[in-house]
Amino acid sequence: MDPNLSLSDEEFVGAANVFLARHWQTADARLLGRRGELVRSRYLAALAACGRLTGHWPRQYGGLGWTPRQRWLWEREAARAQAPQPAAHGPDFLGAALITYGSEVQQRQHLPAIAEGSVHWCQAFGEDSAGLDLAQLTTIAVPVDRAASSSTGGVISAGWALTGVKPWVLDVPAGDTRLSGANWIYVLARVSAHPQPEPALSADAKFGVFLLDLASPGITVTPSRMIGEEAGRLDSLRYSVGCVTLDKVQVPPAGLLGPMDSTASLALGIEQAEFAQPGVVARNELLLAQLRDFVQSGELDGGSLWRDDDFRTKLHELEIGMASLQAMEARSLGAESEFVLAANLLIAARNRQISQQLADLQVEALGYFALPYTHLDSLDNEGPIGPEFSQPVLFGMLSNRAREAVLAPRDHLKNIIAKSVLGLSSATLL
Repeated sequence: MDPNLSLSDEEFVGAANVFLARHWQTADARLLGRRGELVRSRYLAALAACGRLTGHWPRQYGGLGWTPRQRWLWEREAARAQAPQPAAHGPDFLGAALITYGSEVQQRQHLPAIAEGSVHWCQAFGEDSAGLDLAQLTTIAVPVDRAASSSTGGVISAGWALTGVKPWVLDVPAGDTRLSGANWIYVLARVSAHPQPEPALSADAKFGVFLLDLASPGITVTPSRMIGEEAGRLDSLRYSVGCVTLDKVQVPPAGLLGPMDSTASLALGIEQAEFAQPGVVARNELLLAQLRDFVQSGELDGGSLWRDDDFRTKLHELEIGMASLQAMEARSLGAESEFVLAANLLIAARNRQISQQLADLQVEALGYFALPYTHLDSLDNEGPIGPEFSQPVLFGMLSNRAREAVLAPRDHLKNIIAKSVLGLSSATLL
């Protein structure tokens, strides 16, 4: 019997809080600069060492076998402690796909590295001009063949050559992309014998999801810099957003994840594309409570911003939106997998909108307390001006907008699909 199933919610939460008390204090969230980065790195290493980085994975793949409810409980406790949130692409998006679709060789190669936090992943499915519209996908995987030995005859596949440009998001410093094996990317591409995409999508079109080391020959990473980030210093980028250019990148046969056909690949892509992380919703709840307390406190010049009808209305609208997310999230726990997938798509898209609206209100309320992104060396010597949560607000807002530029083109299609699964009208507001 799985030991997790014998734990009550209280016992599970108690164990989570013991871990957090040992490896993370709420005061650690206020540490800035390189000292703060060091404390956060130690916490993430502790997560990986005890399996909590991938606690929701089955035990046979290196996880702890948490139930969906246990994962939800863990994420909420970590959010309340203001503990750092690990990058999601490996443990959540790709990890689940590898467990479901990956070959035994792929699982042995990639799952342990994800679980120990030594390899980070980024996603490259949609495109700036295509979203997730397969007919407009311009990234092409051209099969590469080699002659077989005379004893077998025929032709043996040597893999594919990938060419195209993809927007990307990588939740680790972009300077690490130069380290072989440190960062990988999974790419959705059209498979074609021709290096240029056909003008129309044929009925027998094939697509595949390919796994690539970002240090492979033919890959060029071009990060987009934001305010305060130094030109010429990749290691100064904290939240890297940009594009990756693929120029005839060689992918071996083992680099194809799952089946190669339009229906299965699209389903695989959508399943990976979004996962409604309960920690993200819980963290927005915390930030919203912080903001409400601040504007009611009367710390602002001229009195409390709470008296401003327009601001208070926008804050109430956010609280209503957060309540709807909490309700959808609670309903998805233990539901049928089809409902969970559709609900996750909607929750993830709506939560990103709420994140941006919340950041806008934070900046409006904090004013000049919300400083532009400052170099880490300065933050070691200078504490935040104003409330303790003010320092990362403006940079967070800019990061959200940069990420939204990459993710938003796919949201319309995913909303239609998700609402269709749930039996909702496409005009339904969530």
